[in-house]
Amino acid sequence: TLFDQNNAAKKEESETANKNDSSKKLSVERVYQKKTQLEHILLRPDTYIGSVEPLTQ
Repeated sequence: TLFDQNNAAKKEESETANKNDSSKKLSVERVYQKKTQLEHILLRPDTYIGSVEPLTQ
């Protein structure tokens, strides 16, 4: 699933970061990746707050 892929990518990034020195940087393609709105929400759910328009019922 998409969630599993994101978790695998995070794990791989942390392993890569641990292996690399601070002098070695991630490639631009690795840092900036095109994502859909759903992928953004699933990747960082704590940053999504939903609609900011007042809801009247």
